[in-house]
Amino acid sequence: MKYRGAIVGLGNVAVAGHLPAWQQNPDFTLCAVVDPVEERLALARHLLPGIAYYRRIEELFARERLDCIDICAPPLLHDVLLLAACQYNVHILCEKSLTLSPATWQGLHSYTEEQPRVVCTVHNWQYAPLFQTLKKLLAANTVGPPGYLELITLRTAPAGRVLTGENSWRLDPQVAGGGILIDHGWHVFYLVPWLLACKPRTIAVQLKRRRLPADAVEDTATGTIAGVDARARFHLTWAGERRSNERLLRGSKGTLRFDAASVVIEKSGEEPRKQHFTEPLTASSYHPEWFAAVLEEFQREIEDPSARGQNLQAAALCLALTERAYESHRCGGIALPLNNLD
Repeated sequence: MKYRGAIVGLGNVAVAGHLPAWQQNPDFTLCAVVDPVEERLALARHLLPGIAYYRRIEELFARERLDCIDICAPPLLHDVLLLAACQYNVHILCEKSLTLSPATWQGLHSYTEEQPRVVCTVHNWQYAPLFQTLKKLLAANTVGPPGYLELITLRTAPAGRVLTGENSWRLDPQVAGGGILIDHGWHVFYLVPWLLACKPRTIAVQLKRRRLPADAVEDTATGTIAGVDARARFHLTWAGERRSNERLLRGSKGTLRFDAASVVIEKSGEEPRKQHFTEPLTASSYHPEWFAAVLEEFQREIEDPSARGQNLQAAALCLALTERAYESHRCGGIALPLNNLD
């Protein structure tokens, strides 16, 4: 079956990350683009001649017969677009953060329960060669059960301006919903339980504005997530002096040290072993190869009822961690329990 779809929001991530995967996957065909900005629709006409173009999602659903949509709009626009898509009974793929509203998440969950439909979030870092390798090393018990994970993401600025030359929406709290905790923190919140194979129980976070003005979003987030047998520390910033990713994962029998391009396996009594990756995490902000795997995950949930809902549950945890992270910061950075996760 070939799935007929549309992209809603034609910014950088759609053009550089999503479009290549849509065009290369033989099971999906792109029928339309929705964007309220004329310059982006002009770009769509240039990149995608022959498809339909709309300014509003209501126009899209009134005129097109679709199986799915791919939402690439900024986070605070997601809720309206998600709920509109539910009215038209389509499968939904959405950029992170899926939603910052528990009520919206509950509505999406009810939608997937009532209809044989899928809602998936773009958890693309899970498909990076580095993280896939780490997961395989852990599955092979290379360093024993993991007990501590450290994730450090340094950036000199938010992801670049959209192709039309506008200022980055990531700095506007009325569009982004938050700063680096929303942008990069969501990645941390699905990677930590996936890598450590543990359920988070508490989170403690402190946020700062190191370079941005007082009325802007946070540009730095430092925190700890703890489970019963493992914990993770993370440090994320847009105010770094360089662009890099540095990480450490400690198990009972050894340590995995990894940066954006390699992982080093360290075990007592053995020479360290190093593996390199062809595409570093710092290569770009969009990673079309990773999105190709996300699109395959989306298709798998559509076609395999036993896989359906797994991604939506991961998004629920990301939402809970995000909410408690901001609350922890407001309380002075204390550790707060995560409720109702059992």
